[in-house]
Amino acid sequence: MAMSASDEAQACGSSLECAICLELLCEPVSLACSHVFCRSCLARATRKDHQCCPLCRRDFGEGFNPAQVPVDRPLREMLIRACTVEYMQRLEDIAQDAVRLIRLQIMNDCELLSVTPRPNFKWTLRVELEPQLEKLGGLPPGVMLPDVVEKVRFGLPPACRLLSCGSTACGSSVSGAKAPNCVEVDAAPFEITATSWLSFTVPIVIIWKEWLDQLPLRLEHTLDFNREGGSWSYGVDLSEAIASDTVLSNPGVGGMQDPPSQPAARPPSPQP
Repeated sequence: MAMSASDEAQACGSSLECAICLELLCEPVSLACSHVFCRSCLARATRKDHQCCPLCRRDFGEGFNPAQVPVDRPLREMLIRACTVEYMQRLEDIAQDAVRLIRLQIMNDCELLSVTPRPNFKWTLRVELEPQLEKLGGLPPGVMLPDVVEKVRFGLPPACRLLSCGSTACGSSVSGAKAPNCVEVDAAPFEITATSWLSFTVPIVIIWKEWLDQLPLRLEHTLDFNREGGSWSYGVDLSEAIASDTVLSNPGVGGMQDPPSQPAARPPSPQP
């Protein structure tokens, strides 16, 4: 005799719960180690330099992308049967989060300049907005990263040689010299280019425009000297600040002078 939805839920017990968010699994992704997580939770918990299961630390393997790995369809169908209302609410909540968040993309590329007497790499580290679908993301149309970011501060070790900050090349008195402890880029592109012979972790501080009334955001990026470089994204919720009347009337923000006459439309919930 086939099990009912409630019997399935009782039989599975805590296996229906994501170990990261501790809520009902949503768009479940099963790993080779048999651990299961929400797709969105796994994507947030995974970085280029941490390609492993959040629970057992088993490596994902080369080329694994949590945002593109197929959903465990049998488990998803069981979740829909056993917890229909709660599962649909989870889908709606995740869609609403996608509307609120802006996603910053932190990435580096690299070029091998020489191998003797020791390897020397030229690399560029940048912070930019991750491309998002129309009507998704926390910024109104036409608003760019310089509209909300005052400056980005990059920390550097003495082993670096700084070549450029933003779109400005370092002068002859600085280029080729040891890098300062930190550099600030106050205009787009928010990036630095330097050379070094080893990889290291770069502290990044994003300082928002004063009218957003947000604390600085502190991040870290470990330089990846593989051929493709390194890239990951970080979601920031600026919805309350951007939706306020004060911000919408701020004349210095392109595309935000006139508040919208209606709330932004919510994207349709993903179909199971």
